[in-house]
Amino acid sequence: MVDTEQLQVAVFGSCVSRDTCEYLPSAEVAPYVARQSAIVHLNPVGARRWSDEALDSAFQAKMFNGDMEADAVARLLEAEPDVLLIDLVDERRGVWAFPDGTYLTNSVEAFRTGVDDWAPREGGRLIPFGSDEHFRLWSAGFESVMGRLQAEISALLVFIDLDWAELIDDVVPSHGVVAFGGRAFRRLRRGLRTALRDVREGEDYRVLLRDLFLPPATAREKLRGEARRANRQFRRYRQFAQSRIDGVHIRRQTDDLRMSTANQWGTAPYHYRAADYQSIADEIVNSIERKKGGFL
Repeated sequence: MVDTEQLQVAVFGSCVSRDTCEYLPSAEVAPYVARQSAIVHLNPVGARRWSDEALDSAFQAKMFNGDMEADAVARLLEAEPDVLLIDLVDERRGVWAFPDGTYLTNSVEAFRTGVDDWAPREGGRLIPFGSDEHFRLWSAGFESVMGRLQAEISALLVFIDLDWAELIDDVVPSHGVVAFGGRAFRRLRRGLRTALRDVREGEDYRVLLRDLFLPPATAREKLRGEARRANRQFRRYRQFAQSRIDGVHIRRQTDDLRMSTANQWGTAPYHYRAADYQSIADEIVNSIERKKGGFL
């Protein structure tokens, strides 16, 4: 193991792992393999089957083309890193299955190439994340990937297992009857405002009643709902991953985390505060030191 001042870090995951690297001392990240579901390793669609011309950057093109080739294992082994960070966030969008038995990750890059239009024309079918079919395929793909990696790699494997944050960084969590009552009052007040607007605009009474008792969710409520759904869906995935990764398991629950309004990628349940990334980086460094001392 080399000194942490010269740490070679590879990532098989998402911006969660990549952004954590910014808080590791003098970490050099190579490679960063993202937007690639473990499922594509069962049977990738093949090199450059579709054009990347619609993509804006070399990085986006590299991720899209890498997904078509399922190149993660080859790239990670070739790099011979000291540490390999793994997270599951980029599984969240599901995969496309094609009639020839091949798979393509439903990544943001694929979306930008128009996959929602051209994949169905070629007989493609979207398998949503969280479905039993997706979990079955992912389990097989993840087990294959980890088996190949762990048979040949000497790096310290770190599974970064974070819940999605349900609250934004300017919110103090509250529980109990008072907190519930406060949320209910704010929702009722929002419903009244919406219903009064409906009256002014001459809406049908059914619309008025709906908006009074079921007012539209705020942006924060939508983010919180998205996080809660994801945390339920990810539960069996992270449990399976933990059972297949022979390495360090860094776990954070949603109450420990916050969405950051200052994150460079915008506010989302998987874009965390600097303090969250720092705590994870500190745990990684401690694990490196333990491995150097023969305790891992």
